[in-house]
Amino acid sequence: MSSPMQRASVGPVEAWWRYRLRNLPLCVLLAAAAAFLAFSLGGTSTATSSIYLTDPRGVPIFRDGTTAAADLLTYAQQRAEFVRSDDVLTLAAADLANGSDIQDLRSKVAATVTNGSSITVTCEDASADVAAKLCTSVVDHYQELSRADTQARAQIAIDTLSSQRQELLDEL
Repeated sequence: MSSPMQRASVGPVEAWWRYRLRNLPLCVLLAAAAAFLAFSLGGTSTATSSIYLTDPRGVPIFRDGTTAAADLLTYAQQRAEFVRSDDVLTLAAADLANGSDIQDLRSKVAATVTNGSSITVTCEDASADVAAKLCTSVVDHYQELSRADTQARAQIAIDTLSSQRQELLDEL
């Protein structure tokens, strides 16, 4: 029979001190393994840019010449897909010149529609400088290709109007 002064079990602190010669190397080993994993796996840096879109309703240049009213959310989703298109990522890969291919960049670049009228472009890489350069390059090439596409559509619309104008002038 045990007396009230004697305890039947040992607490965790007392057990640690009792077996400290066994526990101390194990704790040091676990701490070293955790530090090694933290540094070897490392983190990824993220760069973010926003692209604000023009409302395409009432502007036939943005609607491929159709007469149906363009939906802003559908237009924004199409533009977000264009951010990750082969055309944009090929030019961005050429800017980086680090041997990245399109599939590698596609896994690093994300484009999401926010508020229905803007696109948030997020680029991830192990290096913060590369992530920022990638994000800047993707947005710049997106704007460049979008501007060229819009100018080509506008020129088609101008050519159509010019030919119709000439036909009217010829009739008069």
